[in-house]
Amino acid sequence: METTLSAKRRGEAAEAAFLDRATHLGLNLAKPWGDSAPFDFIVIGETGLHRVQVKSVRTCHRRHASYHVGVGRGQHQKHAYTPQEIDFLAVLVVPLEAWYIIPVAALAGRKTLRLGSEHKQSRRLFEPYREAWSLLT
Repeated sequence: METTLSAKRRGEAAEAAFLDRATHLGLNLAKPWGDSAPFDFIVIGETGLHRVQVKSVRTCHRRHASYHVGVGRGQHQKHAYTPQEIDFLAVLVVPLEAWYIIPVAALAGRKTLRLGSEHKQSRRLFEPYREAWSLLT
């Protein structure tokens, strides 16, 4: 029996999935204490430390055959992530079992993304970051 998870629990599940995949890929991780940092993990790579914010999306937008994911920060009014806050956004598209590892510069101030290879925005802008775990090494 599947239960409906709260947004907080879905976020925790996405973080656990990121930890699992990154660990199996041999990446070294650190988790900040508490929920105050604008990022969920620090990945310790050969090129330095990378601040990673983890998001997930489960529902496909039927009309556009894409997955819309909110990537803004803040509880009420959403703000776009900046290079001063994070280095990468890691988005799990649950039904596709696919990760997008997107540099913050590629977000270009967006607060929402459309992912999934069927959507033109995703094909042009974000498909190159699908399973791009090497960016974190």
